[in-house]
Amino acid sequence: MAEQQRYTYAGVLHIHTTHSDGTGSLTDVLDAAHESRLDWIIITDHDTRAASPAEGWHNDLLVLVGHEVTPTQSHFLALDVAEVINREQPTQAFIDETYAKGGFGVMAHPDDHLADRTLGVHPWSDWEINRASSGAPIGIEIWNLMADWRSNRDSLPRPEQFTRPEPTLKGPTANVLAWWDQLNVQGQRTFALGGLDAHAFHIHHAGERYVVFPYFWLFQTLTNYVLLDAPLNRDWTTASRQVYRALQQGQSYFVNRLYGPLPQSPFTAQQASHTAHIGDTLALADGPITLRGELSEPALADTELRLIGNGDGLHTGTGSLHYTPTAPGTYRLEGRRTGQPWLYTNPIYITA
Repeated sequence: MAEQQRYTYAGVLHIHTTHSDGTGSLTDVLDAAHESRLDWIIITDHDTRAASPAEGWHNDLLVLVGHEVTPTQSHFLALDVAEVINREQPTQAFIDETYAKGGFGVMAHPDDHLADRTLGVHPWSDWEINRASSGAPIGIEIWNLMADWRSNRDSLPRPEQFTRPEPTLKGPTANVLAWWDQLNVQGQRTFALGGLDAHAFHIHHAGERYVVFPYFWLFQTLTNYVLLDAPLNRDWTTASRQVYRALQQGQSYFVNRLYGPLPQSPFTAQQASHTAHIGDTLALADGPITLRGELSEPALADTELRLIGNGDGLHTGTGSLHYTPTAPGTYRLEGRRTGQPWLYTNPIYITA
């Protein structure tokens, strides 16, 4: 089997601007993305595609525009659609409308669980609704940074909640991870992403104004890495197809860059001379398979890695791990650094 090279590109999504309730202009967002050395971003203002004129290449930054469908609960990132999806309809209906119009989507902050609902908490209201009626998969935002902070911020006094927020970031909840694993084990391939929910809110405390959190700071936290079969095309329409397809196919992983740089291809599977990557499928009938978690960067050698198979922890390692599966299933990799949640990959799928 011929070996297929992969090209990796870093990006962030779930971004709000002054076109909805963000405090930054498009220029502010683009400047922060350039400074953060991102390759792509997806802007998702609430119920508007007003930022769509900015779609395209901005020097080396690919800008894509979707929008967030925002009913009272069950917010949904509608991606790759040319018009706004009506939020005044049942959850399944706006999912189906998104797919009927050629797009796809992501369930946003599904376990947004802060008790004080006056602070804008919007969990996914019915976890039995998790795909289009056509059977097409949708994504899960397994880690939403702002929802995570909002749910845990009272563990710190003000103004440390705004100036030193790292201790409030606990990572994906156990409920969301179990749900995601269950869907994949059941054969409902569901891709996962890390979302920022970037607003750069302004908060006043004790006579001082704080920004929660600046775009530049946010853009150096939860970063998604897509794996492509070819370099990003300089035609922006073609490039958008590449990024969107990789996300839909689960050919991506994400890290919290607060605790370490983006690793290159951290999770692969070897079968004879063929290397499979995140989002790929292999068959046990074609020969023995070795799953590999490998962090080649010296700075990441102390990372605690954990292999998850069919929702269960199977194997651990520091900096690297190898495992030979004997049963079909979905296998993914997690990583922690300095005890903090850091790396989450989409699965590699193994069939009988």
